Amino acid sequence: TTAEKEGFGAFMMDKPDVVAAMVRAMVADAAVTVPVFVKMRVFPERAATLSFVHMLEGAGASLITVHGRTRANTVHRGPCDWETIGACVGAVRIPVNSSYRADDLSGPHLPAPPSEGSQPLNLALKRCGP
Repeated sequence: TTAEKEGFGAFMMDKPDVVAAMVRAMVADAAVTVPVFVKMRVFPERAATLSFVHMLEGAGASLITVHGRTRANTVHRGPCDWETIGACVGAVRIPVNSSYRADDLSGPHLPAPPSEGSQPLNLALKRCGP
């Protein structure tokens, strides 16, 4: 994909030093007068995900949104990793939102995301679409 070739989107997670530098630069820039929010996906290993959220908090992010699927699940298949999102909430002092598909809240899944806020990916489309 272009994102993979160019190293942007979820592929930036392979370069935590670059991401940290970007967040620090935005936080330090006097022209940026709004909080710095960062969205990420979970890593296949929970420890790597927690390390990344700690890095984002340390770099000055004001809020982190964690998409509950790995980069390999770019077509939103497979279960949302609610446990890792919940672990992220408990790991940092800044707010953590969860990002998921609206249908992740049906069936055997949790009745509500284990985070302080949520960003369902397709709920608005289901309600407002044709």
